[in-house]
Amino acid sequence: MAGPATLGVTALRPWLAQASFRLLLTIFGLATDLLLHPPLASIDLLDWRAFDRVVQIGYQHAIESIEKYRAQLASARGAAASAAALAGAAANPP
Repeated sequence: MAGPATLGVTALRPWLAQASFRLLLTIFGLATDLLLHPPLASIDLLDWRAFDRVVQIGYQHAIESIEKYRAQLASARGAAASAAALAGAAANPP
């Protein structure tokens, strides 16, 4: 027979699993350039009939994320080039 403490821990398991997953995402997110996390919360883990939909959602999410990442890189490179040009101009006044 389970006591109150056991029931409390059992009730917390879903929350702990979700919190652990979020912590892992944060840790791995800090160690990567691009971390893909497609929006699959509405799909049941054991819904095998949703396989094609999951693949499509993941593919579309990856394409959109990569495009955003490339735009951010281009913007950052442009800003770095502008800063370097300004620094060079300040170091060598006319």
